Amino acid sequence: MSKHHERIKNDPRWKAARAECLERDDHACVWCGSEDQLEADHVLEVGAYPELAFEVENLRTLCKTCHIKRGREASAGQGITRLEWVNERYRDVLASIL
Repeated sequence: MSKHHERIKNDPRWKAARAECLERDDHACVWCGSEDQLEADHVLEVGAYPELAFEVENLRTLCKTCHIKRGREASAGQGITRLEWVNERYRDVLASIL
């Protein structure tokens, strides 16, 4: 975990932003619809945009599996999202936060 992430995870603002994100996204992954192992993902990376760390508009709910896929994709330089992973139920939500 990076230094940025360590500081964020220990900040009470993170817990509030994460809870609001999960609530907004109906406690389901916006890509696949899973309700298991949910995580709040920063759309724009914290390392590059630390000022957006606690902005709910910069968060989306991903399950652990999709979050891992997203990380691999980002590190490979393929961009932030692959729409074929997005459950139809969540396409509007995803469009509004990208």
